[in-house]
Amino acid sequence: GRTAANVSVTTGTATFSGGTLTLSGSGQVSVSSGVKAIFGSSIAGTVGLTKLGSGSELVLQAANTFSGNLTNTAGILTLDNDQAASSGSIVLNPSAAVQLHSSQNLTTLGNNIILAGVSSTIDVVADASKTLVLDGAISGPHPLRISGAGTVRFEGTALNTFAGALTVANGTVVVGKNQALGASSIGATISSGATLAFEGGFEYGGAGATSA
Repeated sequence: GRTAANVSVTTGTATFSGGTLTLSGSGQVSVSSGVKAIFGSSIAGTVGLTKLGSGSELVLQAANTFSGNLTNTAGILTLDNDQAASSGSIVLNPSAAVQLHSSQNLTTLGNNIILAGVSSTIDVVADASKTLVLDGAISGPHPLRISGAGTVRFEGTALNTFAGALTVANGTVVVGKNQALGASSIGATISSGATLAFEGGFEYGGAGATSA
């Protein structure tokens, strides 16, 4: 295995495969603008993982075992394994636009998700014909936008308490748990061509849906 306090990827598309990478120090992975870093290797450590770098993409393909949170401060964070975020929370805390993305046919994330801060934008994206299931609680003050062409499902048993507005800008959002739409009195905005679908048997939070 390999141990690194910080990882920096500066050019092209870099793929890391085989073995285990143990993060120490601040646990930062910095990816330069226009660059894609793909980690097929599993990631361990006790300091969590923080992605830095706007206009870039970090792809996590393995079942990771690091403790602490997985934080995205800028750019695209692609989770293509159900255990990619390990067991901590996924913190979306944008200094620049951030995106939580999956490109697999079906990815199910059991992690809690924290929508932190109030600046820039937070998007959740499933690619066309793909499904991303969010089973954990979604909390925090930041607005949330669903902008991929695929399907995002809010499921599990933990209540969503996020206070920002929900916008379904593209694709389909399926809600299948109590208070799936969070605690906002603003409600949800559904753009033309997008879909918000409700499963029966639940009480949904929010103040209703508005078509845009």
